Amino acid sequence: MAILVFDMGGSAVKYGVWSQDSLVSKGKFTTPNTWEEMKTQLQQVRTSVNEEIEGVGISAPGAVNAQERRIDGISAIPYIHGFDIYSELETAFGVPVTIENDANCAGMAEFYQGAGKEFQQAAFVVIGTGVGGTLFQNGELVRGAHLYGGEFGLMILDQGKTFSQLGTAVQMAWRYCDRIGVDRATITGEEVFQRAEDGDA
Repeated sequence: MAILVFDMGGSAVKYGVWSQDSLVSKGKFTTPNTWEEMKTQLQQVRTSVNEEIEGVGISAPGAVNAQERRIDGISAIPYIHGFDIYSELETAFGVPVTIENDANCAGMAEFYQGAGKEFQQAAFVVIGTGVGGTLFQNGELVRGAHLYGGEFGLMILDQGKTFSQLGTAVQMAWRYCDRIGVDRATITGEEVFQRAEDGDA
């Protein structure tokens, strides 16, 4: 038996199968524009997996409200918010679904198995399309009263813009694409850094 796992990001959805203490059958697809397209892509991945799946684990942006079975707040994927996403996904997959905030997932991996496993208090900053984070106090994940514990990306840094808007390579590349008048998917953050090194002011 295995678990199908997805990491939903603002730019791409990565996936794999967790089986016998290792991640296999890894892949990714570009984050779709609508919820229906997302469900279709997720189901296609499920169909392509040869292993018997006992559950699905999802790392998702936003304030994941497991008690209310929905994702609250805001994120780089606006269409996943505000409805019973658990039931829709359980119907689509035919197995139980667990969802956790993406930054919390990354932080828990480090806290329980990685760089933070020797500590009781820790803070992790996660930089992707936006900026997320995780806080641990006395060995416990701090979710916060409104499920925003560790959401460093919401901090206002300059002229009303947030850490998420100003602090990632993806957002920088988008600003660069806007400035030179090309589609935002044209140039990556890596390419912007390379252009800067090659003398592009």
